[in-house]
Amino acid sequence: MLIAVSLRYAGLLLQFAVLAVLAQRLPPDDYGTYVLVLGVVLPTYFLVGLGASEWFVRDVPQLGSRDRDGLIGALAGAVLVAVLISCVVAAAGVAVLVTVTKLDPPALVFAGVMLISAGLMFNGAQLLLGAGAPRLGAFFFYPALNIAIAASVIPVVLVGAQPTFAHVALAAGFAAAIGGVIAVLAALRVCGVGTPDLRQLIVHGPLGLRLAGTRAAYSLGLWMPTLVAGLVLSTAQAGEIGTAGRIAVAVSAVTAAFRFMVRPTFARAGSAGDLAEIGRLCGRLSSTAAVLAGLALVASIAFGEPVLAWMFGSGLSELPMLLSILLVGVLVEALLGPADEVLKMLGFESTLLKAYCAMLPLQLAALVLAGRVAGMEGLALAQVGYYAGVSLAVLLLVRSKVGLWIGPFPRVARAKEVLS
Repeated sequence: MLIAVSLRYAGLLLQFAVLAVLAQRLPPDDYGTYVLVLGVVLPTYFLVGLGASEWFVRDVPQLGSRDRDGLIGALAGAVLVAVLISCVVAAAGVAVLVTVTKLDPPALVFAGVMLISAGLMFNGAQLLLGAGAPRLGAFFFYPALNIAIAASVIPVVLVGAQPTFAHVALAAGFAAAIGGVIAVLAALRVCGVGTPDLRQLIVHGPLGLRLAGTRAAYSLGLWMPTLVAGLVLSTAQAGEIGTAGRIAVAVSAVTAAFRFMVRPTFARAGSAGDLAEIGRLCGRLSSTAAVLAGLALVASIAFGEPVLAWMFGSGLSELPMLLSILLVGVLVEALLGPADEVLKMLGFESTLLKAYCAMLPLQLAALVLAGRVAGMEGLALAQVGYYAGVSLAVLLLVRSKVGLWIGPFPRVARAKEVLS
């Protein structure tokens, strides 16, 4: 767990380094375009592979020892077939958009390359986690993409006299593609190469899509203020609130690392009907994450302005205010715990997906209204409301479906027969 958290923070620090350099070296609109591309890619790359690696993570840890290696190879092969199909579809979609729309071609191509590359890394990480190599999986899920981007983009931006978005897109896209290929090769080495069991794509396809959909919907909710800012305000302002959102996410890195690493444990405990173990794990994380979020909020209020001006320059003048507001939402989410992962791993992913899909239109409407009325401050305040609303809704779903209160002090209310 400590290694996963460390890798998560290492990736975030590299991401901040890239954002800081770009914010100071690129024109505001070019920086905003880069952040907007991230806002499109990071919520959607989970769909690369059509969710096949999601059921791989949930099912493989429960396999018996007999013929385990052969089964893992066959299942991994099926996952990679789904990944290949979705990559081809994504590339074709980008080609169509470049041909028939007036959208910026460099931004579209960069978004397509990053979507495919991040998707390859994610699926490679999932395969590694499910096959029993969680540390290597955590590496490819967290810092690997940011290592590739930082190693390519920072030298280009610092050396170039007048760097532009096109320079950044070319360097980052090439490095990310190489990283994606390496992640898949690492997964193949660990899982073994077997004849793909394509029947699993049919049997588990709907499950995988639901699991991937919940992950994408959750991430879309985090990036929605950035996308709305790009629509109702300006590209430069989208870059500013997107940067604040990325810093806020750093505070919840402990929660994110826990969600990634503990899913197989949730699945095993759910199969055994051990709600108490799930509650203990969630309680420890929730308490730790809430303390960290509270400290980060205090630090942001006290020291945010000079520190952020030093890191990102004076161009992002509203960044300290936006960050402090968003950290309130992070604190609320931390207190309520990883209830969404509990639902996914215990078989209630359809219920979770419906809840997310019901919340997203409400969030979008609130953000558009708040953005038009109160600008970026309104967007940040509306996002806090989203954090609170969606976290509470999912918490109540866990209580209703599982019989478990998630939070700093979990309590098992009753055992559901579905878990036995």
